[in-house]
Amino acid sequence: MEENGRGETLCKVCGDKASGKHYGVPSCDGCRGFFKRSIRRNLDYVCKENGRCIVDVSRRNQCQACRFTKCLQVNMKRDGTFYRPLRDIDSLYSQL
Repeated sequence: MEENGRGETLCKVCGDKASGKHYGVPSCDGCRGFFKRSIRRNLDYVCKENGRCIVDVSRRNQCQACRFTKCLQVNMKRDGTFYRPLRDIDSLYSQL
């Protein structure tokens, strides 16, 4: 898992601090909620920059199409809301 310098796990979509593993991927609450709304409402987004937008903490709200594409690229699963707090995930890895 990706971590910042303070040992915090980062969101695979935007790089913010992850709050847990959502839809099978360490992610922040913002990206979790965005992905949830997108799949539940079956939303279809169009990028005005031909899919070249940067999705990071400061720009994640600028292009919904690129953000949703990145959610799928990091393997967020449409069919599940698997959630586990990061402290539980870390303890699982330490047992290996």
